[in-house]
Amino acid sequence: MTKHFQRTSLHSTQARCAFVQVTLLQAVNRRANSAAWLFLLFWSLPCSACRAQEAHRASLAGSDTAAARHEAAQRLVDPAFQLGPTTWMAGAAIGLLASDNIRLESVDPKSDLAAQPELHARMVWPLSVNNAINLNVRSGYSAYLQHTEFNRFYIGPESELAFELYAGDWRVALHDRLSVLQNNYQDPTVVGSGDYSQLDNRIGASAIWDLNEVLFGLRYDHVNYLSYSDSEAIARRLPNAQSEVFSSSLGYRSNPGFMVGLESGGTLFDYENPGSGGTFADAIEWTVGPFIDVQISDYLSSQASAGYLRYMPKSNYAGAQGDLEGVFAQVAVKHHLNQYVEYTLSGGRNIAFALYGGTFALSNVRFQTDWNVIRHWKLIASLMYEHGSDVSAGGETFDRFGPTIRAERRVAAQWFTSIEYQFYQRDSNLPGRDYRANLLSMQLAYEF
Repeated sequence: MTKHFQRTSLHSTQARCAFVQVTLLQAVNRRANSAAWLFLLFWSLPCSACRAQEAHRASLAGSDTAAARHEAAQRLVDPAFQLGPTTWMAGAAIGLLASDNIRLESVDPKSDLAAQPELHARMVWPLSVNNAINLNVRSGYSAYLQHTEFNRFYIGPESELAFELYAGDWRVALHDRLSVLQNNYQDPTVVGSGDYSQLDNRIGASAIWDLNEVLFGLRYDHVNYLSYSDSEAIARRLPNAQSEVFSSSLGYRSNPGFMVGLESGGTLFDYENPGSGGTFADAIEWTVGPFIDVQISDYLSSQASAGYLRYMPKSNYAGAQGDLEGVFAQVAVKHHLNQYVEYTLSGGRNIAFALYGGTFALSNVRFQTDWNVIRHWKLIASLMYEHGSDVSAGGETFDRFGPTIRAERRVAAQWFTSIEYQFYQRDSNLPGRDYRANLLSMQLAYEF
């Protein structure tokens, strides 16, 4: 889930992405095992540590975006074909999603089975040794067996067109990122909806000035949010909107494994119909605070940020919430225990902007372990907990938690498969907004 304001600084991880870009271009000309790339492209689990590096996204459902994009961008090996100066890889997949609560309802939940065919394409066009244009697209269709009214297209959150330019000590990146939500449970504020679809289009630029020991970063994004639903009630709960997102950071790197600095950011929210549904208000938000990234050892790393946050909604409807201020914080620790096990512990608190549910103060914690103990299989187990409070007057307070268990395997040279089980328990202080959901998904992918 992506937070209303997430850490947008261009330090540590984004600086490392510059190195990743060079590595990626070099990898295009090498022949290597492509299983890892396809696994990451199709089946990446949310990575909370990566989320902390992503610019704000107005939908909480966008939390997968940073992890999916960064992981996919690192792998383009054993390419399928070349067209002129461009190198391509493509593939297809068929997935099945079984749920005993497709509308996330508290009473009389409905079960169904959905087929989810997908296509993906990945392209790199190197313009020089260090500069390149990247295209990454993943799109599919959810087709329900019984409740066909919920059939819909989706676009994966890692889909983007990006151009990176290196000039002296500067790295400049331009991007256009597009996504349409795939599953309603990706947004913790969604309740009682089976056709929740929101287009998120983000156009922006970022720049890093790397002076070896000092890194200075700037970023700007213009984001459009469009609702797609035939239901008038859902359309009222999912109004169109746009936002302007700004951020800057200044970091000091005393050695390759330690960086500390200060970052700040701001967001301007603009709803097409302010006050729609009685909870939505145009708003301004800004944050400022320190951050620290530490590579404790070759196997243990940590990231943390905290600071002051102020949220100022415009009082354009009766009962609107006044200004809010407080502390935001994010922390993540990743430990590669040995060749068989690694784990990540992450969490934080922030003001979260969810188009479906208005604006929430959101706290979350997630623990994930990766196991390589069975030959040819990768096992992933995670447990997450979320606590949210609607900042509008008389709003909702909810708790949501649940485990996820996943298994991935390369079946043959060009075939890959995965199976995943998820459970969600949501408890709310408002009637009719609790739910319990069991989800089982399987996918078979082919690379061509």
